[in-house]
Amino acid sequence: MTEDTDDDTPELTADSDMDDIWITSKVRMVAERRYKKYAFWSHILLTYYALMVIIISLLERSNGDISENTIFLNYNIVISIILLIFTLITYGFKFEEQSYRHRDCYLRLQRLLKTRGRSSTVKVHEKYMDILEGYPNHADIDYEVFLYNHIIVQKKELTFSGNKVKLTCYNWISIGVRTFFYYGVIGVLIYFPLRFITSYG
Repeated sequence: MTEDTDDDTPELTADSDMDDIWITSKVRMVAERRYKKYAFWSHILLTYYALMVIIISLLERSNGDISENTIFLNYNIVISIILLIFTLITYGFKFEEQSYRHRDCYLRLQRLLKTRGRSSTVKVHEKYMDILEGYPNHADIDYEVFLYNHIIVQKKELTFSGNKVKLTCYNWISIGVRTFFYYGVIGVLIYFPLRFITSYG
């Protein structure tokens, strides 16, 4: 888990009427980092699988065993299909674009927070809702990771409308399962092509 990026947005007090804006800006930071990670790993895996296609093709050409060549060909087809799927996913979900949108959102929210005291609370919250309407929503895991970073990593107390916010058992399970699944899938996708090449290389 990564900690929140530093910014000059002031921490809000327990009785603040802008807790929701502050928390949303922090959660959008987490969402930005999540999409950046997706973009990073999608590029790594695209490059990795393209390299695997080349290596397996070379192994097929240099191998005189017809039965093994059939295995190489079949495996290369599978790798090519996975490569195509990665390409479609990367293009379709537009991870980098999503990260930029979340960044733009939290920067606007931070600027909005700095107007408190100069504008009425009602006007600030109206502007807050207008900002949110122009951007995609974050995921539940973004909020949960924010709680983890703030409460566990940074060891800070978090309040919302005067009530103390805590990590629930569900939050812990959700973070653990999603993290395990995320890195597990990446590990599997990297391991099996490499295992195949080391077996026949």
